[in-house]
Amino acid sequence: MIKHKEVIQAWLDGKDIQFKSNTRNEWADFSEELVSNPMTFQSIEWRVKPEVKQVDYQALIDSELLVSFYNMFDSGETPYLIDKLKSYNETHCIDHKGNYWDCICPIDDLRQVVDTSKLDQLNNAGFLFSTLCDFVDYKDKDSPKTVIILQGIQDGYTL
Repeated sequence: MIKHKEVIQAWLDGKDIQFKSNTRNEWADFSEELVSNPMTFQSIEWRVKPEVKQVDYQALIDSELLVSFYNMFDSGETPYLIDKLKSYNETHCIDHKGNYWDCICPIDDLRQVVDTSKLDQLNNAGFLFSTLCDFVDYKDKDSPKTVIILQGIQDGYTL
């Protein structure tokens, strides 16, 4: 039995494949120029390259989470601004000084409270987060809440 039979068949069918070795902790695209391939180096981890999907920003809007916008063109003092997305497909923000922020990125260890019913929506939308604990909102006891850290996007998704 060939260890990477599905990957080899996908490769022969013209699909893109990726590999991850013991020394490399991230997936890399396979190239025909490389010496290794799924047949000769079975100790390397191989997979069919996942189809890239765009995250669904509506889940962030619905969950009312804070996100950060990174200004790629500004090397000034503080490159992060925390704000909420206000409309679908919003991928930029203009702050109170008129600065344009154009990249969304998570802020390390920013703990946020989200309605527990929104967790599946965030997951299905492609966002990566960790749940920390339940949160009791004494003003709204009928709507259970959870504390989360928004960590980024899942593998196979793009902003």
